[in-house]
Amino acid sequence: MDYCQRKKKEDLWQVVKLCFIFSHGNASVERGFSVNKTMLVENLKKRSLINRRRAYDGIKSLGGVENVSITKRMLLAVRGAKHRHGAGLVRKKEYLDKKASDTRKEKIRK
Repeated sequence: MDYCQRKKKEDLWQVVKLCFIFSHGNASVERGFSVNKTMLVENLKKRSLINRRRAYDGIKSLGGVENVSITKRMLLAVRGAKHRHGAGLVRKKEYLDKKASDTRKEKIRK
């Protein structure tokens, strides 16, 4: 094989490699869509989906669940989650009650 043929084959191989790269260039983006789809649950709020995705990406960046170290700060955050959730529900109920009361007062004024 002479130099020209070898050079042409090398050039052709470079083109073929680029074609393979282009066809798989969006694979990680498309894989992300399928991960998002599996995370979607009925009545899931936008903020919850974002937080679930952050947790998934964080665990994946560490190389899996086995490589995640549980810190004292994480444990305290989990322990306080139920209390924060309950407090949030109380605040929401108070807000809705106040809003309903204001609406009733407004109707009486009219």
